[in-house]
Amino acid sequence: MRIHVRLLSGRLASVDSLGPESFVYDLRRRAEKDLQVGISSLSCRNEVLSGTSTLAEVGLEDGDTVNAVVRRPTLASSIRCPSFVLIQGDGSLVTWGAGSSTSQPPCVQQVALSETACAAVREAGDVVTWGEAKQCDTHLVQNHLKNVREVVATGHAFAALREDGEVVTWGHIVSGGESNQIRNKLHAVRQIASSMHAFAALRKDGSVVTWGENESGGDSSKVQAQLREVHAIIGADFAFTAVLFDGSVVTWGDEASGADSSHVQQDLFAVKQVVATCDAFAALRQDGRVVTWGDGAAGGDSSTVQEQLRGVRQVFASSRAFAAVRHDGSVVTWGDEACGGDSSLVQSQLQGVREIAASSQAFAAILDDGHVVTWGNKASGGDSQRVQGELHSVEQVQGSRGAFAALREDGKLITWGHAAFGGSGPLGS
Repeated sequence: MRIHVRLLSGRLASVDSLGPESFVYDLRRRAEKDLQVGISSLSCRNEVLSGTSTLAEVGLEDGDTVNAVVRRPTLASSIRCPSFVLIQGDGSLVTWGAGSSTSQPPCVQQVALSETACAAVREAGDVVTWGEAKQCDTHLVQNHLKNVREVVATGHAFAALREDGEVVTWGHIVSGGESNQIRNKLHAVRQIASSMHAFAALRKDGSVVTWGENESGGDSSKVQAQLREVHAIIGADFAFTAVLFDGSVVTWGDEASGADSSHVQQDLFAVKQVVATCDAFAALRQDGRVVTWGDGAAGGDSSTVQEQLRGVRQVFASSRAFAAVRHDGSVVTWGDEACGGDSSLVQSQLQGVREIAASSQAFAAILDDGHVVTWGNKASGGDSQRVQGELHSVEQVQGSRGAFAALREDGKLITWGHAAFGGSGPLGS
């Protein structure tokens, strides 16, 4: 059979010699070769086609045309992680920083990074790991790591969400790497969230299943009756917040780290976004107001800037501070000053802000004109003077534990911050 693959630009590739049992990822790889571009997804009749399904399973027939979205290079890391991963347009990887891999797997779709390890989902739906041995040992679950859609990490364990809604876990038991006791509940899952040492799985019926260290939110028994019609789950280090479809919020875990939201519960309505530092949460409401709770020193107390928190578009978090971007492109910050909670030195530059990235102790704002403004701990990327002349036409910025990486429109990679955490870039860059 022959399938036509069409880019948004109109360019077309006709892929021959396919059978009904050929996989969608086979079609994608063949089309990538013909079109000389990486493809992130294929769709037909307004439905995204799963790479691990066969052409027959997704209903493709001889002569059909599918639409392709070009894959752009993507940076990955987190404020817990000491390294970076760059997924290139063809699915190959570039890694750098502490614990980075010297042998990278090909055809990668998504990566998850813990504190000392990484797991990559390849287009065939299998998983490849590298880093600390205990977290990378998948031999007990390898037969179950098939048709994987996404992998999520705690500090020292991983959970893989399969296309069929089943969940597979591995890594340190105390960090959620073992889920046998609730195995019969881990089905029909649509999202997995993580804290430092626990996971929370949101099922398609709106209920929630948790496991891992109790003190990190692995035990949700006290609020289980309230966890109905849940829309999304967000994890801090030792607590979780669930946003329900009606815009209300349910919290659990360590009370001092954000699990106790009782004093602001009356303000938690019409919530559309929640973000977390290590020990606090910030909720953005539909009316553009922000409500915070948790450790006051980590951003849980926003009283000093509350009058400025109006018309907020989006909120971002470092380990102990928040940064809110308002609809007019200005920025409001609060929390630990040493972690980016004080932006006074660059406040005049924070105009026309498009989005913000965070390392553990600093922030980097991308402006509408593609320039970047940084603040916070200098050693963690708050000082970008060394590379400021190169920070133009920037498309994306990603923070690690102590550094930043930026990708420009021309594909050039710029890094700054602590060298041990990726601030000096890949070898040979």
